Amino acid sequence: MNAEFNTIFGNPRPESHGLASYDVTGIDVDAVMQRYEFHRQRLVDLEVLAKLTATFPRLSFDGSAARSDARLDFTHRMWDAFPAHRHYHLDSDGTFSVWVPVSDAPSWKQFLDAEFSVAK
Repeated sequence: MNAEFNTIFGNPRPESHGLASYDVTGIDVDAVMQRYEFHRQRLVDLEVLAKLTATFPRLSFDGSAARSDARLDFTHRMWDAFPAHRHYHLDSDGTFSVWVPVSDAPSWKQFLDAEFSVAK
């Protein structure tokens, strides 16, 4: 799973608006993503990884600077709590998914619960 991820993103480090860019010239990104997602799902099926999902309407993308800043602030809080975590996705509707070792799931659930409180 990490090999496919690194094929697309290199060994990224968090930056201001996401992960560091990486040159994918000559890489079949769709095929690599399919392998990445396949391996990631297999690890979930084997209960090595847990997939956690939460929806934060305040993080939906509407093109405004305020929403972009809110999404960026959320990502920075995530990286502060879980430095350089790479296996996550924040969808445009505010749905956040993360794939973590099962042993780390309680810490992530606590983080997500705290983030949900921020919205209130």
